[in-house]
Amino acid sequence: MNSLEFEEYIVNNVEKAITNSWIKIFYQPIMRVKSDKLSGLEALARWEDPVYGLLIPDDFLPVLEKHGVVHHLDSFAVMEVCKLLRERLNNDKAVVPISINLSEKDFELCDIFEVVDSIVTKYEITKEFINVEVTESAFARDSEKLREGIEKFRDAGYQLWVDDFGSRSSLNVLTDYDFYGIKIDVDFIREFTKKAVSIIKSVASMAKGIGIQTLAEGVETEKELDFLKAIGFEKIQGDIFGKPLPLSQCMEELENKGVVIETPNESGVSGDSYSGEVAYTIERDEAAAEKIRNLNMKWKQLYDIYNGVYLLNLDEDSFEVLYGVAENGEAIKGSIKGITSDHADRFVFAEDSKHYLKFFEAETLEQKINGSERGFINAYIRTKTPHGDYTWKIYLALMTAPQQALVFVRNADSIKANAWSEYYRNYTDAVRGDLGMELTKDLLWDNLNRNSNLGIFWKDKQRRFVGANQKFMDYYGFKTPADFIGKTDEDMGWHIVSEPYRKDEYRVLREGAVTRRVQGHCIAHGSIRDILASKMPVYDNGRIIGLVGYFEDITETEQDRARKVDLQETDNLTGLLNIRGMMTATATYKDEYERRGTDFVEVFFSLDNFEELKNLHGHAFGDEILYACGKKLANGFGTTATLVRYSGDDFMAFTQFMNPREVDAFAAKVRRLVSEIHNVNGYNCTLYPSLGVVKYSEIKDINKMHDIGHMRMQEEREMHKRNMS
Repeated sequence: MNSLEFEEYIVNNVEKAITNSWIKIFYQPIMRVKSDKLSGLEALARWEDPVYGLLIPDDFLPVLEKHGVVHHLDSFAVMEVCKLLRERLNNDKAVVPISINLSEKDFELCDIFEVVDSIVTKYEITKEFINVEVTESAFARDSEKLREGIEKFRDAGYQLWVDDFGSRSSLNVLTDYDFYGIKIDVDFIREFTKKAVSIIKSVASMAKGIGIQTLAEGVETEKELDFLKAIGFEKIQGDIFGKPLPLSQCMEELENKGVVIETPNESGVSGDSYSGEVAYTIERDEAAAEKIRNLNMKWKQLYDIYNGVYLLNLDEDSFEVLYGVAENGEAIKGSIKGITSDHADRFVFAEDSKHYLKFFEAETLEQKINGSERGFINAYIRTKTPHGDYTWKIYLALMTAPQQALVFVRNADSIKANAWSEYYRNYTDAVRGDLGMELTKDLLWDNLNRNSNLGIFWKDKQRRFVGANQKFMDYYGFKTPADFIGKTDEDMGWHIVSEPYRKDEYRVLREGAVTRRVQGHCIAHGSIRDILASKMPVYDNGRIIGLVGYFEDITETEQDRARKVDLQETDNLTGLLNIRGMMTATATYKDEYERRGTDFVEVFFSLDNFEELKNLHGHAFGDEILYACGKKLANGFGTTATLVRYSGDDFMAFTQFMNPREVDAFAAKVRRLVSEIHNVNGYNCTLYPSLGVVKYSEIKDINKMHDIGHMRMQEEREMHKRNMS
């Protein structure tokens, strides 16, 4: 094969190959290690050429990149993937996230984000089903266009993966960008040399430490698979599970092997999916980044030890992150007292809070450090992890200049942590003395259980009942604890819809959340009852070991409220106005039009993929979507618009205007706010609204105004459907 002749052929025929379907998209399975279920697919191009036969990407991709036409191929691949997903969704077939590969050249040759996002939007694919992969080598030149494009994808809600991680032996890509995961080709461990095994173990450990997912590709043997499972890789891809094939053949092979497809609820995909003991990112503020660059190599070595470095300017009362992030994933900067007080309230174990605040006390910090023989001070503080547990961390502070301190944070040594815990116990005993010694915790708990009018219960980490008080047992008619101990809510079958309770309990057990007076329904003594349930984590030295909760029966109260619901003007689910509230509001707008000629506009909008998302995530997820829409709209418009949940997933937004440009801007803002929702209750999703816009002055009739708004919304929805074909 003549190299120059082959190159010329590829470049001249790539568009023809796309048009004539010589280029096809094959799919390779991605399996989740923990469950052995199909968790994703990677889209890979194959060129079946009438002259050269079957070509794989290594044959033609370098040529397309060299001659600046690779973006045509990658755009085609995205289009084919979205068409496939839309077809399966329309036919109620199971779908999993599909990974698409982008070249570094894509970011230079076109606005590849706009290309991908417009295709995804055209086919109304929720972004949890599109993973974007970029090879590590693409980041070697630190292209500004690449950086901007990557940020656009991340901000829009796409999951980003580094492909071929380790090919350039560079860790800068993980500090300069935020990624969901890394893909590692395991070809180099085939011989299982001691060095290769140590390297991949270190990579897996590092990835867990910084809270990103790991996927091993190129896995071919059981030996490789067992090893990767043992060291904690989350996902596996390779010929051991299936070669790249057309989707129908790929799915048929998996079905023949008995492989189960993972549901979206099982995937654990979320806006907070950058999970792990700690989740870090580098502070994007340029001033802070410059400070990092200016620190000498001595500080750089410390970064390998500590997972957080903070700069305190005592004179200016400022607290700034130099390295690491806050627990909520956002870089922080503000006053010392403001930052530390907020952190203490949200993340510090209650018993350690006072000591933590004392440590950061700006008025005495420099004096304490300078007075120390070691030249620094430290403290052991129990700090909440993303999973809700508390782990011991050591805080170390030293002065770098007058009125300027650096604080380093890392996980604490368990022996020292235990010693610090012993100090707290001794301190507490000394302070308490003999005061109230007879009121022991066991005695208080026993009396609360026996005499409380609340139904109290407690569960283990797997949501199984461990015990409950007499009120709880009487309410449900249990004669002995054996009737419910060791069982979950689902085992008992007493909830009309159990999913919201399950999700709440997982939030308590995995994130340390506290849920208060959550309304729901249960079956007791043969009747449906309305209850308010509250749940909170149970800690053992900072580690969540279960939950405790209680409920109140409000059946009669709710029945009274239901009889008065026709007098309410607020939708209970979203907090927006209901139909009655809308009638009052539009009457006021109409009055203003007739008195002063101030026109107003109605935007009637609905969610194209509402039913689709409910089918994917469950019926209860629909309510969460509606709640998220209401909250987003209310926050986005404040007092500048009247917002209504009309019925189901139909909403309305009203505002007065002075010129047509304001109408267009108002409708565009409604569309933008809804489209910006990328995460609902921990699940990545994308909402696609259809809008109907109508001005009151067009018909001067409120009822007809609603009808026309609904009709125009339906017309736009039909247009969206036509665009998909």
